[in-house]
Amino acid sequence: MDKYISFISRSESNIEEGTFEKNKLIKFVIPEKKTRKRMNTASTYENEDKAIKEESTKQESFSIRVNVEYANILESMFESEFYETGISNPSEKYFLKWFYDDPMAAMNGLTKIFWDNYLLEGRRVNVLLGVLHILSHMRYSQVYPVGPVIAGYATSHMNNEVAEYGLKCYENWESADVISKLEAMSFSTVWLQEYADEIIAELKGEELHGITG
Repeated sequence: MDKYISFISRSESNIEEGTFEKNKLIKFVIPEKKTRKRMNTASTYENEDKAIKEESTKQESFSIRVNVEYANILESMFESEFYETGISNPSEKYFLKWFYDDPMAAMNGLTKIFWDNYLLEGRRVNVLLGVLHILSHMRYSQVYPVGPVIAGYATSHMNNEVAEYGLKCYENWESADVISKLEAMSFSTVWLQEYADEIIAELKGEELHGITG
């Protein structure tokens, strides 16, 4: 699976100096995401929800420094917003102000929000969409390596809108680095598979005509 690279943790000396006095060390347990091979059939699993639960049996953990106060404010904004591709929301403006002040701390906060809501029972879809909405509007160089990991997990989410936004991130980043990841994916929902195929074709600079799932 994709390994989370903890380049976004500040040193203890900086924390002691008070720069990140509100940061707390947060531990996450995330599912072991299996790579799904591309299939010729329209559906890889008869019961997608069951398949996702089966894939979540193996887990690993990591810890990052998080400004919980800022992250909580951002998460509360996600809960009530409506997201439209290309349109900046108040939550995005709030995050970018945080990001340009301290990109590492901001990405830590976004990571915390995503995992908190991805792993909870009854996953709060709108919050996940808020995280992905922001990532899809940023450059690949700004979000790497955390962004691709989050987008990858989003594409395997049981909610099609979350999966679509994960793909939207790959599309907007326009990076050839993600082609192999996309080619390894398979979607039980036909239109999601077609969308993934379109992105692959665009990234390869090919015409969509003649390309099949």
